[in-house]
Amino acid sequence: MPFEHQGRRVIVGQRLTQGSPDIFLGWGRADERDFYVRQLSDLKGGPALEDLEKLVGLLWDVWLGPGAGTRQVGGRCAHCGVLRKSDVLDETISSFAKDYAKQTERDYNAFAKATRAGRIKAAVDAYIAARKLGHPIVALIVGKAISGAFLAHGLQASEILALDDEGIEIHVMSEASVARVTRRSPKEVSELARIVPSTARDVRSFAGLGGVDRRIKVHNPDLPDAQSVESVRREIVEAIQRVRQIPKEPWARVDLHSADAAREMSRRVRQEIEAEW
Repeated sequence: MPFEHQGRRVIVGQRLTQGSPDIFLGWGRADERDFYVRQLSDLKGGPALEDLEKLVGLLWDVWLGPGAGTRQVGGRCAHCGVLRKSDVLDETISSFAKDYAKQTERDYNAFAKATRAGRIKAAVDAYIAARKLGHPIVALIVGKAISGAFLAHGLQASEILALDDEGIEIHVMSEASVARVTRRSPKEVSELARIVPSTARDVRSFAGLGGVDRRIKVHNPDLPDAQSVESVRREIVEAIQRVRQIPKEPWARVDLHSADAAREMSRRVRQEIEAEW
């Protein structure tokens, strides 16, 4: 599916493959370069989404083709009625996935080439290069780690340390924005976080997913005493030494002991994919 704008290509691909695409994504062009962008949070007023079922169905039809809105709300019967016994959808999704994977590789190769040539300054590429050269990269979370900044910096570390405190959060967007996007009340979002750790914002839930290597107990993170400061310093030094002895890649966190319960299915899926691949 050719697109003149590469940002639009990425977003249309997301809309085709995800049942609930990110409504804050958009695309634009600057200095003859294509970008896809995401609004940090929803700062505008709007109608009550629960009253817009018909409009939502219409929008799905516009985005994904006739009948898409029906498929979103009609369940399995509506799916069968629209898809029938044809293999067209299966083949289309498979073809798109293969083409998208190839395009992703081309995009990354072009990105890496431009970075090495000095045309693009990329933090992620710098972290990867440093790790491959044997430099220990250690991250310390002391407050709220948010979305892209944490993805580009913190998650690229060989080890992630975090203060073990209720005030430490790791999240993509504010709770109010999550409620708006998922069409749930803030109370429902909070209750869901207790059941599904991947939707939670607290550092302990994130650590349970294998996102943090070690949590550090301190007394009053906002005004730490000398003993707490020394404890954190010692943990950082020990993390550096561990990484120097046994280099680690970020993806290995999925195998952390702390993630045994929450990541059991993720590990199984990875094993199945590797076997099929």
